[in-house]
Amino acid sequence: DLQTIDGAGAAGGLGGALAGVLQGEMKSGFQVIADLVEFESAVKEADLVLTGEGRLDGQSAQGKVPVEVGKIAYKHGVPAVAVAGEVAQEGIYAPLTSVFSIQTGPCSLEEALDENISYANIRHVSEQIVRLRLK
Repeated sequence: DLQTIDGAGAAGGLGGALAGVLQGEMKSGFQVIADLVEFESAVKEADLVLTGEGRLDGQSAQGKVPVEVGKIAYKHGVPAVAVAGEVAQEGIYAPLTSVFSIQTGPCSLEEALDENISYANIRHVSEQIVRLRLK
């Protein structure tokens, strides 16, 4: 029954369709990549983990990368901080230590999506996070 398979509706239901037709196995994309790069081992040695997402919202707890990163960091007692283009107030971000928006104020969609502006904003917020951690 495809309705009981976690993640079967992701990516427009492609995974569920393949699992049903080809008897494929559903795996977390995050977990596959984390295992390949030995992410958990790296987190164990870290003082702080920074992660990011375009938007953090109520769906973030349903398998989005920042929350999955936060789970691993929490397991090893390492603070995990997420930065995002937008942070919705209704989101549940546990086990992340904290979340920050990269936006410094009201802006147009064009400005929010501008690569140079986004890079500068990410750099600024990340620097502020690291400064807090170093004090």
